[in-house]
Amino acid sequence: MSIFIAVSRFGTTRRLYCGRKLAVHAGEDRLGSFTIENPQRIFFSLYSSNGRFSCTLEDDRFSFGICPSTTRSCWLTENESVIGPDYRFEFFITSPLSEILARCGATADTIAGSLSAHAPLPRLAVAIAGTMKTYSIPEGVEISVGSDPSDSIMLEGHGISASHLSIRNNGSEVEIFSGNGKISVNGSSSNEKYIVSSSAEITINPAGIPLQLSF
Repeated sequence: MSIFIAVSRFGTTRRLYCGRKLAVHAGEDRLGSFTIENPQRIFFSLYSSNGRFSCTLEDDRFSFGICPSTTRSCWLTENESVIGPDYRFEFFITSPLSEILARCGATADTIAGSLSAHAPLPRLAVAIAGTMKTYSIPEGVEISVGSDPSDSIMLEGHGISASHLSIRNNGSEVEIFSGNGKISVNGSSSNEKYIVSSSAEITINPAGIPLQLSF
């Protein structure tokens, strides 16, 4: 289970973070920049337990958007927020990735990073309109690739279906599913589900479009 945090700060672009099984302090470093790596000033702390996430406010200037204003610690629910001077943090727990990206005006490649230490994230490279783009896939996240605007990665072209395929990062391995279209993985096209633990080449058929999955 993952939690997404949209971080908005006055005068800067919103950034989207993703994490799983968190135990992290969020705040500012000595230069006044937002960080989750040993902040000098802590705004709030996040912890996970049994598939739920709790948030404790460490700075009196911050308050919850939904929980009572006098509450300093609570279990997070979908769309809860933390609000303070110059900052707004929005939490997404159960929403599909495509919906989160749409609501935040983001794309899969703009997720700023993981809030906890993991092995290098799997990355999917694909050529879109002649330009090679790379998308990271955080642990616990499933992305869809296809021709529909609701897909995490939208591709247009003959032979590409809506939700043509999906890719899920389970941490130690990655699952690749054929959705509404046909695919091959490392030359094999006999399965509807593939499990890989290292780099793989995915081909969208019959369009013949290659996707490169790397770790």
